[in-house]
Amino acid sequence: KYILKFNEKMTNNFDFVTGSRFLPGGGMLNVPLHRRVISVIGNMIFRVCFRLKISDYSQGFRAIRMSLIEQFRLKEAGFPILIEELEQARHLTRKFTEVPFVLTTRQRGISKFSYTPKVLLKYIFYAGKAFVVPL
Repeated sequence: KYILKFNEKMTNNFDFVTGSRFLPGGGMLNVPLHRRVISVIGNMIFRVCFRLKISDYSQGFRAIRMSLIEQFRLKEAGFPILIEELEQARHLTRKFTEVPFVLTTRQRGISKFSYTPKVLLKYIFYAGKAFVVPL
């Protein structure tokens, strides 16, 4: 359902395409309230700090042009890598876009994401770095 929309954007010369829960047609289905609140607040902070023309910074459903990925020098593992990718990509391209995306809760298994202080501190580090270092 979403892959074709991502492919269309990549074909139209965008370098970084992300799904957005915050565009019309996007959303969060059966996601617990505390996770929705954290996502909304976190993305408000990321919008101020990163200053990119996207609305959803913190989810990992993305398509990134390989020529861009080859220039990344990523150090993170786990979920902080999502924000590190954006921090590096914003210096390499201005061709960001989004497609509406509906996040649903898992039907099977358990999410590996947790809001540990270590993860949150890394998110804050990259947001601060993006805020201080201009585009």
